[in-house]
Amino acid sequence: MIKQVVVAAALAASTLGFAPTASADSPGCVSRSEFGSVRLGMTKPRVHGVFDTAGRRVSIATSSTGRFFGEIRMYRRCSRGSSFAVSWTKRPGGVWKMDAKWVG
Repeated sequence: MIKQVVVAAALAASTLGFAPTASADSPGCVSRSEFGSVRLGMTKPRVHGVFDTAGRRVSIATSSTGRFFGEIRMYRRCSRGSSFAVSWTKRPGGVWKMDAKWVG
């Protein structure tokens, strides 16, 4: 009976155009698989949703013309080793998009 209710709720949610939210699998840190799954051009909210954390800003800059913004954020790694780093850019009125990532 419970299984039928869960299946019915999931079907109803997908029919209405939204899916149930997933729980965070690694809150506060980023796993290797999470880091590997994000791609250049993804927005900051989308990446932070995958990472389950907003990380820590280590640098922010504005171009001399004020037409370009950049930010670097570090994300704690779930396993031992260096942190993960992501570079973000945006234009005025735009959204932050990932333009680089590396193991820092």
